[in-house]
Amino acid sequence: MRTIYFVRHCESIKTGSDRGRGLTDAGQEQAQELVAFFQAIPIDIIYSSPMRRAMDSVRPLAEQRGLPIYEAAFQERRFQETDERLSPERLEELLKQSIN
Repeated sequence: MRTIYFVRHCESIKTGSDRGRGLTDAGQEQAQELVAFFQAIPIDIIYSSPMRRAMDSVRPLAEQRGLPIYEAAFQERRFQETDERLSPERLEELLKQSIN
């Protein structure tokens, strides 16, 4: 069975371009906490939104595991386009669109 974990980006800087905003000092600490949180959890692959804050959030975990970060067109704004609740089927469909 495959398990997928979703991690929202850590606290980000509120100024600058949406795509280029990095993490605050607190956000960088949160990214380090992800390493500890996932310490006993096997991870085979890491995907991230291309947004800098998302990449910066998973980078410490990827570096600790020696894994590359694969950029996927997976952004929360994609979910905001729909006004419906996400059923498991709809979520699976959106994930497939984002990863392919």
